[in-house]
Amino acid sequence: MSERHVSKMLRQMAGGETVVIDLASTTKKLARLACIAEQFGYRYADIRKGDRYVMLIVPDHSPEARARAARNWAQYPNAGDGGALPPLAPDAIELLTARISFDITAMHTPKQLLAHTCLAGVPLAAGIAFALETASPPLSSPLLPGPR
Repeated sequence: MSERHVSKMLRQMAGGETVVIDLASTTKKLARLACIAEQFGYRYADIRKGDRYVMLIVPDHSPEARARAARNWAQYPNAGDGGALPPLAPDAIELLTARISFDITAMHTPKQLLAHTCLAGVPLAAGIAFALETASPPLSSPLLPGPR
């Protein structure tokens, strides 16, 4: 992730809309970008799969985020032009890295979901039905005719 990517993201954030980050990068670098965005009033929302991973960051309207953004824009006015950035907490980067990694691994296309169902669900249900059929004694009821 370069200074150019950070500057581009911060310029897009100035518009107050959702920012789409389409960057071939590692989860750690995407998390660092998301962490920088958090310092300026945005938050990580989602990651999607296209030709490569696309990260969405959205405005954070909480009072704490607004105060943090106002403080950091005042303290780092040239951040969008490649200037200094606020320091990032390593724990915050690690937490976002874990969240982004989880979101990536949790993604499944409809075809993948169908394949998982066919490969795991159907055989599992058939196995349970077979086990119940062979393990349980025959049903007896006063309403059913007995053996003749």
